[in-house]
Formats: sequence, C-alpha cells, structure tokens
Amino acid sequence: MLRKWCFIVQIISFLEITGMNARDKSPSLVDDVIFPYAQPRHGSLHRRHARSTMKNPGYNQTYETFTANVTDQLVPAANTRYFVSDVPSNEYYSYITVKAYGHITTVTNPLRSFSVLEPHSQGGCSNNITDTVENTSKQRKCRVAQNGGFFSIKYGSCLGNLVSDGRLVIDHGNIQNANFGITKNGTIVVGYITSEDIEKMDFKQLIGGAVWLVRNGSPYVEESFKCESADVQETGTLRTFIDVQSARTAIGHDALGRVVFVNTEGQTKVRGLNLNQFARLLIKEFHLVNAINLDGGGSATLVLNGSLASYPSDHCKSDPEWRCARAVTTIVCAHDPDCETECVHGECIHGKCSCSVNYRGESCEKLYCGHHNCSSHGSCQPEGCDCSPGWHGTDCTIPCGPTHFGKNCSQECRCRNNGTCNSVTGICTCRPGFGGALCEKGCEPGTYGSNCQYTCHCANTCTCDPASGVCRNDTSYNLEKYASINVAQCLIKKQQRKSEKIQKTKDFMEFHWMAIMCTTVGALVLSLAFNVYLLLLKSGCTGGYDHHDNHKKAKNVPLDSIPLDQEEDTEADANFIPLQGISLSNHQTTEADANKIALKGIRSSPKRKTKPFSMGNNRIKTKRKSKMPSLKNLVQTFKNKQSHSKEGYTPLNNPNNDESNLEFEETSLL
Repeated sequence: MLRKWCFIVQIISFLEITGMNARDKSPSLVDDVIFPYAQPRHGSLHRRHARSTMKNPGYNQTYETFTANVTDQLVPAANTRYFVSDVPSNEYYSYITVKAYGHITTVTNPLRSFSVLEPHSQGGCSNNITDTVENTSKQRKCRVAQNGGFFSIKYGSCLGNLVSDGRLVIDHGNIQNANFGITKNGTIVVGYITSEDIEKMDFKQLIGGAVWLVRNGSPYVEESFKCESADVQETGTLRTFIDVQSARTAIGHDALGRVVFVNTEGQTKVRGLNLNQFARLLIKEFHLVNAINLDGGGSATLVLNGSLASYPSDHCKSDPEWRCARAVTTIVCAHDPDCETECVHGECIHGKCSCSVNYRGESCEKLYCGHHNCSSHGSCQPEGCDCSPGWHGTDCTIPCGPTHFGKNCSQECRCRNNGTCNSVTGICTCRPGFGGALCEKGCEPGTYGSNCQYTCHCANTCTCDPASGVCRNDTSYNLEKYASINVAQCLIKKQQRKSEKIQKTKDFMEFHWMAIMCTTVGALVLSLAFNVYLLLLKSGCTGGYDHHDNHKKAKNVPLDSIPLDQEEDTEADANFIPLQGISLSNHQTTEADANKIALKGIRSSPKRKTKPFSMGNNRIKTKRKSKMPSLKNLVQTFKNKQSHSKEGYTPLNNPNNDESNLEFEETSLL
C-alpha cells in the first residue's frame, strides 16, 4: 500500500511540474483566465452525452450541415477587416449598446484554405505543448491565424475533439461539446457530434469549443447552456462564463458557405462582450448562419501574415506594464489554397502546382523541356535539354557554328585556310585546293579538289588547277598565290625527278657495263682454263676421266709389259678393258686419239667362245659371244694409229683383213 501511495505522489508531482512548465512557456502571466467549467476537474468531464440532454423539440438532430463555398477564385485566400461596432447590451433594450472592437476574417474557399493546427507542430497535443499563435502559424504559412479550442492551463493538454488536415488527433467520445468542422467532401458541420459521427463523416478539419452561439441564423446561447449544463451545483461556473464581459473568439459560416473567424478585444470583467452580446454581433453585423464559441479571455489572439494584430489582455511576464500574447494549444488557420493533387516536382502556390524547371502537368509529374522538347537533337533531363554533339541552345535547336563543334559546341575548330569542321566530330573539310588533317597543306601537283581527293589528267601536271583540276598553259596561268607557289614547287620537283631519273639511268648503265665486262672476263678465263686443261690432257700430264665411282684411275702401262701368252679370260673380264693411258712403246697418242678410240666389239667365230682377258684392273668391254682380238692385233692397231693423221675413228687392222669377222662399236675409254 505504501508503494502505491508513493507512485501516486510521483504521478501528481510529475503533472504539477508539467503544468508549471506549460505555464512557464507562455510569454504572458496568464492572468486573464476565463473558463466555462471548474478547473480542478474540466467541465467536459461532467457534461452529458450529446443526445441525452437535447431539450429543444424543434430540432431533430444535434448538429447542422451546410455546403461549403467552392470558387475558382483562389486568391486572396482570406479577407480580414477590423471593426468597431455598437452592440445592444440585451435583447430588450436595443438603445443601450456596448462598443465592440475586433477583426473578422472570411475564408472564401474553406475546403482548400482552412485548417486546424496542433500547437507548434504535428504531435503538439500528444506532447502537451503550448505555443503562441504566431509561432504555430508558421506550419502552414497562415495568412490569418486565430486561437482555437480550450486547453488545460495547468497541464497544457488539448481539450475537445480535434481533426487536423484529415488526421484524427483527439476523440473525446460522446461528450457533449459544440464542434465546428468541414468534411472532405466539402460539407460544413456545426453542433454536437459523437464518435460515430466523427468516423462516419470523414472530417478533414474539426475543432471543439464551448457553447453553440448561432444556429440557423438565430441566437442559441441559452439553449446551448441548457444542453451543456452539468449538475446544478456546477452550473454557476458555466453561467458566469456566458455572462461575463471578456475578449471573445468564434468560428462559423455565412450564407455563402464561407468560413468566418471573429475576434473581439477585451479584458475579463473590465471590457468586452458576453456570449449573448457576441451572438447578436455575429448575426446582425456579420450575418452568420452557424457559429460556436472558442477560447477567449487572455487566449484571444489574431495573427496576420505572421504578425500579431490583436491586443492581448494578458500582462507580459517580463514587464507587467505591457500586454503579451499567451501560449495556447490549437489554432484555426486561413492559408493559401491547397492543391487538389500532390505536387510531385514543384510546390503548391495559391492552390496550383508551381512546377520546377522542366516539369509540367497538374501535379508537375511530366518532364518537359520547352515547346520543341529538345527537338530530337537531345534528351530532356531534369536539369534541361542534354543536347547531342553538334547542337546547343535551351531546346537543342541551334547547330554549332563553323568555328565550334562537339558537346554543346564547346570545342573550337582548328581547321586552316577557311576549312570547315564537322559539327559533331570536328573533322576538317578543306576547300578545293587544300588538304591535310587541318587543311594546312596545298594540294600536291597532280591532285586537286576538296581534300585533294582527285587526280589531274593534264599533260603537264604542274599546270593543273589545284582547286578545279583545269589544265592551263604556262603562259596563261593566272591563279591565286598558293597555286603559283605550288606550280613553282612542282617545276622544281619535276626537274629534280628528271635529274634523278638520268642519274639512275647512268648508274644502271655503269652497273650493267661492269657486269658485262666481268662476265666476259670470267668467260675468257674459264675458256683459257679449259684449253689449258685440254693441252694438259694431250701432253699426258693428267690421268683419264673417272667416269665411275667403283673404278680407280688407270695407270700408264707399257704395252711391252702386257703378257701376250694369255689365251682366255673370263667373260666378266672381257666386258670391260680400259685402255686409257696405255702407252705404245715410247710413242704418245694425240688428244683425239686419247679421247676417242673406236673399238668395235670384235666378234670371233661363233664356234669359239672366248673370255675377257684382264690386264690388272683394266678391262675391255666386248660383246658376249664374240671373238676376243689378240693383244698383238691391238698393239698393231695403235701403232698404225700413230702413223695416220686423220681424226675420227680408226678401224683396227685385222691380219687376215677380214672385216666380216669383226664388228666395231664406238666406245669410250674408261
């Protein structure tokens, strides 16, 4: 039990501190307080439910509805006037009047220009924050702002039902308080409503007050007093609240469906209006149809365009001789019209989306880059047209000039001799007669045209016009300076080429002459060497030709050393009998005799088969089945050969002089 009491004490201390903090935040002393119910327990906690105390039989419902005004005239959002009026002090003696000073504000398009705001910022009520109307009005850049519903001076908590810009902030249930609101479909609702009504009607803005002042154009203060009165012992507080003179604020609507704010100046029990006088002012002077009373006394504040416009009744905390505005909770605000749709790429100004650069549409959702929309020479980007190379301008409709190229024409051409560059790549196009990457060169002789791409067909290419390719005579040549220079250069080069050609021909002839001489000398040397070789052969200084790898060179064998008593040789030996180099006694054979010796295959009688005879490694090739001549006959043949001077073939003498038994074949010495 002790712990419970300690916890309760802590809660009470926290609430007391919170209340003092809420009070301390106010720049005023909060000394002009007027409240409809006893402060320890707020009156709304004791009021009856809405439909349980309806005593007027003329009304079948607890609230009134009216269609809000809708107009295409969005500016100005609100119209505020200052007034000074004489108000009858009571309904019986109209000649007795009371002076009323204050402001009246008319909101022409309430569905889009009227809002109920929490203190300071969103979530201010849940955090028990209080702030001046001037500071709170900055949330929506209010053109006109006025204090709103009641709140706890001690705790800083918001009281009454509250819907702000379509967001439900407070629902006090079925407690009977006068309310003013507007639904999302543009219907104004004034009177006593329940939680079911709040949910069903889909409010965009809703604020709770105390005492229904005007209903359908008639005063409704006393009827409201009967509806909102609590138990008898507490009616004195509400009665005093109604009858006392003080500064008052109200919200209602006129016959056109325009929302109206009314603020009157005063000081509790000193000057100002009571609620009955206030209701008569609203009806006779301002012709309101329905209206409810909002917080008054020191809370009554009016701010125009962010500046305080009313005369507060609270004394300043810093200097009590002056008056300061009180920190309150909710406010009612007249601002520039809201846009019907969210501005995706822009901001809402006077009810219409003001799109950012390069966007358009009702919601600024469309990317747009001018009438030409970059004219197919670029792409539309949020920052503007992104032009393709070779184009520039806000809509990419201007091509690059002759001296620039590239992206946004930012690069400078370097073409010479009046050449033009491609606006995209910067490649130079030379005028006729010039070439090169930068048109820095005149056309070479024999070429002409732009970039020197054509070949001249003139007999004398030096007189070819480098611009047109026209062939001209040397005497009538009349070109520009660059052409004359080219002609001179051409002639010089032509002469140089001619000299080079002559020199090349001369060098060629000299080279070939030397080659011919060398060839001739070489041939002579070879011929001489060959003749010497032949002479050496004739003189017997050399051996015979080696015609076969398997045979060795023959040696000179004297015929006297050859044995003549061999009768037969083998057949293989008879096939080859080399006679080269055989010396006959001491006599030498001539060159012709050494090279060619005709030896017919000597055939003997077919009755006798002979074998080839051998002389060492030397063999005489004979036909098979032929008679082998005797060595004596061979020797005799060579001796006879030396005695003759004829060239050619010398038949071997047969001792029998029988040619029929001998056949000669041409053979060579092996």
